[in-house]
Amino acid sequence: KMEKNNLFPDVKKILQLCDEFKIDNYIISSHEGEMLRKEIARMDLHMFFKKIVGSGDCPREKPFIDPILEALNDIK
Repeated sequence: KMEKNNLFPDVKKILQLCDEFKIDNYIISSHEGEMLRKEIARMDLHMFFKKIVGSGDCPREKPFIDPILEALNDIK
């Protein structure tokens, strides 16, 4: 279960700047993937991330490289 998250000051502003400058952002977390994506959407930040990878999204979890490869899989 994820705890209630509060954003650090200016996080949304920084993500908006990254978006303006076409900087791709990813989240790789040990939190359960579906819950993580719901929480990011609840905070209205989902549009700033190219991919969000959490626990259960890959055969092997952190510290293995699988979640990183999954996140970067869409890069062309």
